[in-house]
Amino acid sequence: MTNFVSSVLQSGGCIKPLYIPFNEHTNDVDDTYCMTSMNPSVLHVNDKIYGIIRCVNYVFFHSEGKKIYHNHGTLVYLHPENDLHLRTENHLVELDSDLNIIASSKINMVFDKYYEPKWDFRGLEDARLMYWNDELYIAGVRRDYDDVGTGRMDLSKIQIQGNEVNEVSRTRLSPPMNTQSYCEKNWMPVLNSPFQFIKWTMPTEVVKVNTKAGMHDIPNTYRTHANTKVISDINADLRGSSQVNEWGDGYITCTHECNLFNNDIGTKDATYRHRFILFDKCFNITGYSDSFSFMDGHVEFCCGMSILGTEVLLTFSFQDNAAYILRFNSNLFNSIIKRI
Repeated sequence: MTNFVSSVLQSGGCIKPLYIPFNEHTNDVDDTYCMTSMNPSVLHVNDKIYGIIRCVNYVFFHSEGKKIYHNHGTLVYLHPENDLHLRTENHLVELDSDLNIIASSKINMVFDKYYEPKWDFRGLEDARLMYWNDELYIAGVRRDYDDVGTGRMDLSKIQIQGNEVNEVSRTRLSPPMNTQSYCEKNWMPVLNSPFQFIKWTMPTEVVKVNTKAGMHDIPNTYRTHANTKVISDINADLRGSSQVNEWGDGYITCTHECNLFNNDIGTKDATYRHRFILFDKCFNITGYSDSFSFMDGHVEFCCGMSILGTEVLLTFSFQDNAAYILRFNSNLFNSIIKRI
């Protein structure tokens, strides 16, 4: 399996683009500076389908065939001339049964006012969506608290208040072991276990947030499970992507693996691939798929998966420039996952 979208369509599934509706009254895109929609997440909540769409003020250029080069290489961020920072806003959207966006609102990150951003990448990146203890939460990485880009996961509770969506609490998550690590990102929230994340996939490390700790307490997470088992057939560093869903007698999630390298002109380049991983209830790996692309792109990324019965929703972006949602029957997993 190389092109997963092709497999979904052949199995009777569907794909839809996700983008913030154009506001004809303001000639803008929901009054945001959005240039690109990317890295969406998705979640079933009380018979509704919610999503998060990451909106940024830049365009990501990647020469897929290595034939058209920018002066600075094959992988370049193109930003506005009057703003050198790479900024992120997040929108909460609601989808109908045909996966069309029927409502959207920029999430007001209220706690941003308590600090001055100091790094080039600004805002909460690659937010996953959760529903824990009857409340909506988002969790993503933020790297603008200092001037060297130290990355930490931020967990924010959000509330829909009329036509607005507001952040009402925020916890910056410190790693439970190496509190001095440079960049923590892509922790995968366990949807049926409030405040629990898979921090590393293989070897597996599961952590839980101490919700009684303050925003800057160190540490405010603790390790709940660790498994050193490594699958010899997988020669890759499995990093987080989607949320972790219940499936069968255990869990299923989508991970990603990133191959960073210098290309033939000596500049930064990357290839991303994804795969599905099965866990039992104790978070031991019990199965896996081969690695795959979504649409044969070199740079693709998955941030969301939600399963309700036999229906699976999976979200991803292509080249950091377009957001999509897939819907397919969970039987597709049975044909592509190898049991251990």
